[in-house]
Amino acid sequence: TQLTRLPRSQIADVRWSPDGTRLGFVASGAHGTDLFLAATNGSAPMRLTFDGTEKRSPAWAPDGRSLYYIKRDAGETRVW
Repeated sequence: TQLTRLPRSQIADVRWSPDGTRLGFVASGAHGTDLFLAATNGSAPMRLTFDGTEKRSPAWAPDGRSLYYIKRDAGETRVW
């Protein structure tokens, strides 16, 4: 079952939330690379970041309330 569609984007690093109701993922396209969140009910994905810098490796907090990721910008790599 297709859960989300982002035209002209490459989706990677998909991570299920601990309760199985959401997906966190990275999408790269004309907008750059940003973090998205999608509900497994098929509703439209929500873009969480808007700066287009390189992001990867999203990881959910055990309680499912936070989604962490690695961001690389201007030669620096940080966890957000």
